[in-house]
Amino acid sequence: TAPALASILASSRSLFHELMTEENLQVDYDQSGCIYVYSTPAAFEQEAQWGNIYRECGVEVRTLDAKALATLEPALKPDAIYGGYHFPNDANLRPDYYVNELARRLREMGVHFSTGNAVAHIEDTQTGVRVHTAQGKFEGGRAILAAGSWSPLLSKRLGFSLPIQPGKGYSIAMGRPAQCPIHCMVLKEKSVAVTPWASGYRLGSTMEFVGYDASLNPDRLQALIDGAGAFLHEPTG
Repeated sequence: TAPALASILASSRSLFHELMTEENLQVDYDQSGCIYVYSTPAAFEQEAQWGNIYRECGVEVRTLDAKALATLEPALKPDAIYGGYHFPNDANLRPDYYVNELARRLREMGVHFSTGNAVAHIEDTQTGVRVHTAQGKFEGGRAILAAGSWSPLLSKRLGFSLPIQPGKGYSIAMGRPAQCPIHCMVLKEKSVAVTPWASGYRLGSTMEFVGYDASLNPDRLQALIDGAGAFLHEPTG
């Protein structure tokens, strides 16, 4: 699946850049790439096995020993790292800013948002579709079901099933530490993603599959801080 995924990701990367530029979206968009960071030779060499696949898929990657990695990213503890891989064509943005900026531009284009409005029922009409909500009825030519992981709950009411499973990711957003990383990084052995923004800083991790349970596990949040602390001079802001 790697070639297909790489093609989709490359197209997405290009389209995001185009969107940020043409619509002048202020989303802390950064194009300095992403670094995979390793503390052990075994994990570092395991990633190296992907080298041929990256090349076949046209993904540029630079191999870094401990010295080169510490030079590229001074926020890392030199004695905690073995090496890494830099993906210079990666980019990142601040997702909450992105959503707010999209909403701003759409409002400027005449789109009306009805927020905090639960959908109770959707039905066909002679001219299109009618959506029943807690704040009244909305009618139009078409309705787009784009409720993320909640979409299957609505699709069942329409008589069909969507193969979507809810997943809960953990992240902590905060102010920038004094010695803030320059690059977005993935601390591979700890499964912690580090994302610096001009306006803040975030630690994120892997996904938890527990259905629609919205509670937070404090152990997972602490694992983010501990994992970042194993690699970074200042893991939190």
